[in-house]
Amino acid sequence: MKKIFLILFYLAFFIFSVCSETHDKVDFLSGNWYKNSNPEKTVLREFSWGKGVTVINFAVEIDLTGNDKSIHLPMIGGPFKVTEVKAVNDNLLSLTFFFDRGGFDVTYHVHKVDDGIIWFELITEKNLTFIPTGADFLWYKIDGPDM
Repeated sequence: MKKIFLILFYLAFFIFSVCSETHDKVDFLSGNWYKNSNPEKTVLREFSWGKGVTVINFAVEIDLTGNDKSIHLPMIGGPFKVTEVKAVNDNLLSLTFFFDRGGFDVTYHVHKVDDGIIWFELITEKNLTFIPTGADFLWYKIDGPDM
């Protein structure tokens, strides 16, 4: 009986550790991302993580801290429901959201340059221009729960 309890304890600890590690790898993504680190025309808005600055129609707003995980896209708006976020490795995340206006999922790989700089790679096999993509289009975190 004691062995079963210890096995279950170690298994629960392992699962918790793996989930916490994955959660930590995606936490940095929550926040507002803009094409430069010091935007001039910002507004203050409410997010699940609190009040934060954003650039209306031009920022990527990713909110993964509340019950309703969402993304707002530049010029497209939102919110669009984030259906999955997973760490591929330490510097690469897979982000999927449901584009309700088209009735399909959209997946991006988010490449982490550091905790405050990312770039997007479109994985969905559609010709979409929601977010400028590629390593030449860096996005800087201008606000978020960890700032």
